[in-house]
Amino acid sequence: MSHRTGFLVSLLIGTALFATRPAPGHAAEAIDIPRIVVTSSRTDEILHRTPRFITILDAEDIAATNARTITDLLRTVSGVSVRDYTGTGKIVNVDMAGFSEAAPSNVLVLIDGRRVNAIDLSNTDWSQISLSQIERIEVMRGAGSVLYGDNAAAGVIHIITKKGRGEPGVTFEAKGGSYDTWGMTVETGGEIGRTSWRLTAETFDTRGYRTNSDLERQDFGLRIGHDINDAWHIDLTAGHHQDEYGLPGALSENDLVTLGRRAAKYPHDHAETLDSFLDLGIRADGNENGVLEIHASVRERSVDSVYLSSSWRNENHIVTIGFTPKYTLKGEIGGHPNTLILGCDVYHAEDDILDGALTGANDDLEITKTSWGIYALDQFGLTDRLSLKAGARREAATYHFRQYTQVDNKAERDLVDEVFQAGLVYTFRPESSVYCDFAQSFRHPLVDEFFTSDTWGFGGLNTALDTQRGRNIEAGLRHSFSDNLWGEINYFQHDIKNEIYYDPMTFQNTNYDKTSHRGGIYEMRWAATDRLSLLAHYTYTHARFGEGTYEDKKLPAVPEHKASLRIDWQATEALYLNLLLSYVGEMYLISDLNNDYARMNDHVTVDVKARYLWKDIEFFCGINNVFDADYSEYGIVSTFWSTRNFYPSPGRNVIAGCRLKF
Repeated sequence: MSHRTGFLVSLLIGTALFATRPAPGHAAEAIDIPRIVVTSSRTDEILHRTPRFITILDAEDIAATNARTITDLLRTVSGVSVRDYTGTGKIVNVDMAGFSEAAPSNVLVLIDGRRVNAIDLSNTDWSQISLSQIERIEVMRGAGSVLYGDNAAAGVIHIITKKGRGEPGVTFEAKGGSYDTWGMTVETGGEIGRTSWRLTAETFDTRGYRTNSDLERQDFGLRIGHDINDAWHIDLTAGHHQDEYGLPGALSENDLVTLGRRAAKYPHDHAETLDSFLDLGIRADGNENGVLEIHASVRERSVDSVYLSSSWRNENHIVTIGFTPKYTLKGEIGGHPNTLILGCDVYHAEDDILDGALTGANDDLEITKTSWGIYALDQFGLTDRLSLKAGARREAATYHFRQYTQVDNKAERDLVDEVFQAGLVYTFRPESSVYCDFAQSFRHPLVDEFFTSDTWGFGGLNTALDTQRGRNIEAGLRHSFSDNLWGEINYFQHDIKNEIYYDPMTFQNTNYDKTSHRGGIYEMRWAATDRLSLLAHYTYTHARFGEGTYEDKKLPAVPEHKASLRIDWQATEALYLNLLLSYVGEMYLISDLNNDYARMNDHVTVDVKARYLWKDIEFFCGINNVFDADYSEYGIVSTFWSTRNFYPSPGRNVIAGCRLKF
């Protein structure tokens, strides 16, 4: 551990220890801990009765940071690592439990219960929904394969959008800042009788920190709800996202010296996205007969990437259809409370790909994936304080691959997996509990991990690639020490067999023999006074190869240490000040599987924000990276040139604006 790491850890622990003593001369304010979550059971559940470590980010958390994107906000969450290629929030890897470069395929992302992970290597597009549409985000650590199936090996991030509430109204926001950044948002919503609605429109444009790291995006979101009667409810959600963005490429250590941190390796490479969805939900509440919920969705996504640096182009068009019925029955068995959840997840995705030289013939591929998942989960109250949660899932997936041009190639693959989960929670006082959970996990290969173009004779179906499977243990203690002090400590362990990764030596996707992901998370929240609160956390992640060629080597792109301290202070009745101190430890670069190269440096950043409320207007101003630290969140080793290459992160930058409600 470096001296800087030790300092940060000591600071966080010292803050927590000091917090056990009330501040003199101030009355402590009770901490408003969110009590209800939906991610751990796919139904409403009291937070301290779940056998998982779950963080909830709400409107106050969004307001207290300089976050412009969801991934900016996730940086503040314990146990979550964020690697942003360009600093705009467009191309980002979000990791939990140290799954390295494959993290986006192991962390499931939901929007109002609808899965949004791509079936290919394009990963989750975190810019597809704006912060203005979000009511809260639930971050659940640990395998969620029983309830959610594929992609949930490391955890689940559930984004829940706002509903229309109260009297109809309009909110307008305008902001601007460094790198020619500007944006505008208009929101309207409310309730009339049995109908609620919320409409959001946003435009955002930035030139970015580096040359050719620009991003221009527009977002539209609509949510309409209607109570047909006391038992039946219908909910319609729709959204549209479009953007254009630059692809500056990585800079070698020599480039950083000769060209500078803000230069682009590829000043003319660019891409654009069109992404739309529609989701219809019906809920029927039969009281003692249970609740039936049915969701049907369709999503259409197109990405067109042009690499002028290599005279190459890729067009990708994916249509995904989902159908997810679920039945929940709450009652008693032998006088003990019991909740039973039964459900089925059906998804069909079709991926049409055109790939090839700008002036030559293109490969034309069509890939489809159809998955069926059936699950059951039961939570039973053994006593007033002790509850048992157990469940199982069976999921089958069928892949069809077809290449039409250059060569005529067909292939199919069928996969079937069964997983189990069981957990215990003991509540020893209000808002305090100890828990332990065991869960099996799986991850199916992405379509372009399985199949690549066979034009040059070395593609086609990767028959050697197997399903990734794992076993996960989560154990922890959450405790409310007093009305103004709360903390949680968590231990996690993922033992993975056949973890899927890209081998830079063979240029093929393959399976590791065994990997181990272990660590701990410590979090403490303290309301020091009625106007001052602190949130501190520290995460330790130990991710290593267990067997094979790289035995006992560390997985790249996984920092062992991560910590942060957030201070929220209401200076006056109208003025709110926030400070965020973040630390990310050293890590090996992507593709350095043998740990041969120097690690990427650790870094500390400080962000500050001020908000002033005057009548129905909010003014805000924030400074990110106050001390202008030079660092990178993403780095990769070129095994061909034996060089270290980096995507420099933004230096000091400012964002300011106002928000008007009427």
